Order: sequence, then C-alpha cells, then structure tokens
Amino acid sequence: MKPAIIRLDEITPQPWRNGGGHTRELLRLHGGNRSTWQCRISVADIESDGPFSAFDGVERWFAVIDGAGVALRFASQETRLLKSSPPFCFDGGTPPDCQLIHGATRDLNLMIAKGSGKMNIAYDRLAWQAISTPAMPAMPAMPAMPAMPLAPLPSLTLSMPPTSPTRSRPPTPSAQCGLFATAAGYIHCDALSVQPIGPIAAHSLVWFSELPMKPLVFEALHQATQCIGWWLSFSPSDAKRKEF
Repeated sequence: MKPAIIRLDEITPQPWRNGGGHTRELLRLHGGNRSTWQCRISVADIESDGPFSAFDGVERWFAVIDGAGVALRFASQETRLLKSSPPFCFDGGTPPDCQLIHGATRDLNLMIAKGSGKMNIAYDRLAWQAISTPAMPAMPAMPAMPAMPLAPLPSLTLSMPPTSPTRSRPPTPSAQCGLFATAAGYIHCDALSVQPIGPIAAHSLVWFSELPMKPLVFEALHQATQCIGWWLSFSPSDAKRKEF
C-alpha cells in the first residue's frame, strides 16, 4: 500500500485565538458523521505561557519536537516535558496550564475522540509495529496414550439446514498508523526492504490508511542514536463502527 506523505512546511499555520501560538493540522479522520472527527494530528508552535484548550472526551498525546520544552501544570501535579522526554498522555477534558521552560517550543499532538491510539518514539533502524500479538504460553507435554483398536463406524447421512441469503455488511473503519519524522530517511516494511518508501523529508507525516501487517523500520539518511520521530497509531472504537 502507498501511504500519504504530508510535509509540515506545506501546511498553512492557523493562529490561536489567544495569540499564544499557532497550529498546523496534518491529518483529520472522520467517522460516519462528517461533522465530527475521530482523530487529529497536528504540530503546534507555543510562543507564550497560557492554558491549553479543553477537549472533553478526547485523549491527548504530546511530545516536544524543538525548543527547551514546557511545564504542564495540572491541579495536582506538574510535568516537565523536554525534547528527550517520552510522549505524554493526558485527558483533554482537564487541560493543563502550559509554561515555557526557555523560549518558544514546537510540539506534536495526537488527539483521539473516538477510539484508541498511541505515540511511540522512533529510533533509527529499530522495528515498530502498531499492534502486537501476545505470545501464547507453552502447554505442558501430554503423556503418550497406548494405541487402541478402533471399531468401524456405521455410515452416516448428514443433513444440513437450508442456508439463508448472506447479508452484506457495511464497511467498517480500519486501524491506521504513521510516522512523523524529524529526520530525512526511508521507511521499510519488515526489515530493510529492497524498495523502501522515500526519500522522506524531515518534518513530514507519513500515514498508512490501512495498518501494515509487518513491522515498520525507519532508516535515517544520517545514522542517529537519538529520537528521529514518533510512530502514531489509531484504531476506531466499536461504538464508532456502528455508524458505518
């Protein structure tokens, strides 16, 4: 499958109403009701201190792309997020007050209104998969049973109930995933493939509308040991599937 590639520098920034920064929306996914969204991915430039907007019922993931970072102050705690920090998840209905640590900061946002999702740090040439299947526990060995002679079985006639016409099911949304890359490079499907996706420019979102069945690997053009982006995943909730 061929993913969509959205470059950050091609998106027009939208200023905030309070004048504290601006946002570039990279992706918005809708459900059956086009007036509401299920998932949003954006990059925000925070230029001054101030409270975050409230999004009731929305799960938010936050990561610092550039700058010294922020301190998010909730009612009972404060969380400092730096460029090296892992992605931070919080309830959009209880927005924190944001204080810049030292100057303007750029951050990546994943917001999920209906469904589930996650944000993970991407490392150079390290495989990632949106959905992992847990390994089954090993079963204890069973003792061998002695062979027993089998009596012939009488012939049986099976009668099957009449089949009813098959009802076609409406389409359902599928899980999706992508990568926001802060370094230029290539995406490989399952190890270092011969025909990778790319080259991908730095500060671009690569989005798969269908979840790849094999692990994904991001290979930076210049080998790196630190974070080179973030993997993003989204899966619609069962409640939302009923709309389709």
